[in-house]
Amino acid sequence: GFVNDGLTMGNIAVVTNVGGVLTLTSAGGSATTAEWQAALRAITYANTSNTPNTTPRSVDFVVNDGIDPSNTLTSTINITATNDAPVLATAGNINYAENDPATAIDTGITVTDADNATLTGATITITNFVAGQDVLGFVNDGLTMGNIAVVTNVSGVLTLTSAGGIATTAEWQAALRAVTYANTSEAPDTTARSVDFVVNDGTDPSNTLTSTINITASNDVPVIANIETTTLPYAPNGPAVAVTSTLTLSDADSPNLTGATVTITGFQAGDVLQFTDTPNITGVFVAGTLTLTGSDTVANYQTALRSITYFSSSQNPAARTINFQVTDGTDPSNIESRTVGGYAQLVGATVNVYG
Repeated sequence: GFVNDGLTMGNIAVVTNVGGVLTLTSAGGSATTAEWQAALRAITYANTSNTPNTTPRSVDFVVNDGIDPSNTLTSTINITATNDAPVLATAGNINYAENDPATAIDTGITVTDADNATLTGATITITNFVAGQDVLGFVNDGLTMGNIAVVTNVSGVLTLTSAGGIATTAEWQAALRAVTYANTSEAPDTTARSVDFVVNDGTDPSNTLTSTINITASNDVPVIANIETTTLPYAPNGPAVAVTSTLTLSDADSPNLTGATVTITGFQAGDVLQFTDTPNITGVFVAGTLTLTGSDTVANYQTALRSITYFSSSQNPAARTINFQVTDGTDPSNIESRTVGGYAQLVGATVNVYG
């Protein structure tokens, strides 16, 4: 290359620069020897290859005074090649909702390497990993990912390798696009996760590409289960009986419940649901509905519901249905029921006397 600095090189200019031969001229032959000296000192060499041939180059300089050429001055250029690190680009950010399946983190990631057609490994790291929740995953599809396989997957660090370093950049690109995130918690930490991708060509690591996972939690409704399926016998004016002794309560993400309703379907005057208040739970019974209020543990609410009794002074023999439902303050549970009563009633008798 040659560029006239406009100050010390007179009117020297490039005639041709093709095939490793640079020809300079001075129109009218007016450039002085000092100007030619400055020009020749400014001639440059560059190599545009990312995998240059490292054979030393010999560069011959010859000038001409219009009659004869000068001697040939030969300079040597020694070339050293350096490794070009692989490059990752695009950072896809994803939204992950509680209970979503494993989801690919960045389906648009690109992998390039200027001087290596193959890479040896990759590391994917959740930098703010939450133990017991975050899970990285990778499955080779058997078609587009060469021999890339999991080495380790522990504590938010997934390490992949290609045995023999034979997987191509295209195969690594397919593999990194297939890396997934899942959260196994029913009450996930919603702090956005940062996931760093790095690949290696066996000599140098790539840049670090960071993707963000935005996490949304959802409320899990409480669940009532295991109530008896048999009818609870009850005769009018009999002693109060516990409606259920086997009912269970659970809530995947709420340690406490805030209330419950127990209703009588087929309510008759004289029907009563009885509950003894606890330190945290208060009950009020009005017109067939017992309402419990107060924040307390799931276990304490289970005990409270099992303690509810039914009494009736009604003479109506029809069966009643007792319905249970709880709430965690955000969502109500399912409704579970048990049938009570349905007793027989003596309405008359005939006595025949034979003698």
